Amino acid sequence: MNTFLMQTLDSFIPFQYPVQVTIDGRTLDYLLTVDETGHVFQAVPVVYDLPPVAQKLILGDSRDLLNRKIRAYVRLFKYLVPLYLAHKLSLPEVDMLPLATEIQQRLQAKSLTWATLPYDPSIYNPAMKAISVFGTNKNNAQSSYWIDAWEAIIQIFKNLNSRDNDEYLSSFGTRFFDVASDFLPAITPLLNKDAQYGIFNQIAYKRIRTSMIKEFLLEELDNPACFEYLDGILSALAIFGSGDKDIFEAVVKFYEQKKGVMGSASDRLMEVLMHHPCVRTTEIGFEIIHQNHSQHAYYAARILIEMGVKQGEILKIMMPHFVAAEPDSASAVFYVLRNCITPELLPDSEDLLDVAVRILSKQRVSSVVHSVPIIARQNETYLKVDELYQLLNHEATGVREMALLTIQEFHQRLKIEFYGEARYLNKRTKIDFKPFTTPRFTECYWKLAQDSDREVARAAIRVLGMVGFEQKRKDYIDLLLGLAKPDSRKDIQEVAIGAINFILERIPYAAQIEPLYLSILESNLYYVRSSTIYGLRFSPDLNFKNALWMKYRDDQNTSVQSAIKNDLFRVPKRSFQVRFYNIINLLTQSKTRK
Repeated sequence: MNTFLMQTLDSFIPFQYPVQVTIDGRTLDYLLTVDETGHVFQAVPVVYDLPPVAQKLILGDSRDLLNRKIRAYVRLFKYLVPLYLAHKLSLPEVDMLPLATEIQQRLQAKSLTWATLPYDPSIYNPAMKAISVFGTNKNNAQSSYWIDAWEAIIQIFKNLNSRDNDEYLSSFGTRFFDVASDFLPAITPLLNKDAQYGIFNQIAYKRIRTSMIKEFLLEELDNPACFEYLDGILSALAIFGSGDKDIFEAVVKFYEQKKGVMGSASDRLMEVLMHHPCVRTTEIGFEIIHQNHSQHAYYAARILIEMGVKQGEILKIMMPHFVAAEPDSASAVFYVLRNCITPELLPDSEDLLDVAVRILSKQRVSSVVHSVPIIARQNETYLKVDELYQLLNHEATGVREMALLTIQEFHQRLKIEFYGEARYLNKRTKIDFKPFTTPRFTECYWKLAQDSDREVARAAIRVLGMVGFEQKRKDYIDLLLGLAKPDSRKDIQEVAIGAINFILERIPYAAQIEPLYLSILESNLYYVRSSTIYGLRFSPDLNFKNALWMKYRDDQNTSVQSAIKNDLFRVPKRSFQVRFYNIINLLTQSKTRK
């Protein structure tokens, strides 16, 4: 930059000028300190200089909400003024014309216009970047980064309450990291609720850790109007990690004021505090556990254990709820036991089953039903064969379901996927599944497969699939096909097909499945159509499989497409013959499938 241009910029002396902004129907005055480039050095809301009584009259009962927007404009003027001078943006709620006229007159007195001002790369502020992008001075070096950034900012301003903003807001932190730490805090209070949630999440996920973002988040945390965004604010604060005393003190202060109404935000609070291991953090974790909420107590316990707190200390708080065996207080302790406690500290199998039955006899508690099986595979409950058999015949549906799910956990293949594909997990050789496949058990499973309770019936059918898999029971196929017929309940049909597919891994192909499976492929039952493909892949008839491929490769349902293209010709491990024929098929008929 030549000496004359440098002297031109140096001659600009900041001056003060009032600007009016209409916020939620109230016209408020700001005093801006600005220069001829449009750079805003300071924006002071005049309302805060008034006596408290006058402030209350002006702001009314919406003071907290208005304060956010008032502070937002303090940050936004540095973008609004240069955009107005560049004739790129004019917001009806901001009366920018008097200030723009004043700047133009000052420039004209020096025989200058804003558009022809020189760009000084040593000056880093939005006004100077706007001059580089929108000015007409031939010596200005334009940056594609700032061209795109200004375009995104303009579109965001123009669509403040529109979903059209999503594409610009969602990627702003990634594309324009340097600008985001200043612009996102400025624009957030003016956006709709969904967009505000998105901003806080973006700060957290993109890890935008700057002093401006920190200052903004602490302001929002202290503002009662932001309570509905508390989860997002705390998640964003958690990215700053350890060693930030300001964040720790602010979060602890907030907790002490709001501990009774934290709700789900207590999880996010612990995410922040885990970076500050100290006595107070442990105390807060114990206080949350004492509240005994099903999810939050577990989360606090998990974080405390990660911080080095002994499991025994947590159990001292939780076990009275276990012993009480009351449905309203059981969820939290069972979540903690299943997720946080090592096997040697778990209740023994007798106590586990006794407490679970007492709870479920009073009320079906989902967390208990699904936690007991996970705990049971760690504390030798598999030895309680007779006790589990008795529970299969219990009058309470929750107890029957729990017993079935527990028996499932003892199978070496724990999980039958939606489509019947088996997943090998770590084999627990000490657990013998055979005692649960005897005739007295299988008779009970078939009876429970007809149970009026949906979850009991589904669990029983899954166990039958495991028994059929273990014993290679081809006769189970016809029985399960009866449960999978079209007039059966859709949730039963789904799991019955999964069980059939599971058994097919261990027996010769059962062609009797084809009429039902093909009828399902012709139906609109999208949730089971792909499952039928996994069963039909066991067919050794390559012409049949090729016909399926040709017919359904362009199916409208993406899961069916995926199954046809990726799995129909995938070789089942159990059959060398099928594997051999499929290899030949892939070599000789690849052109047909292109």
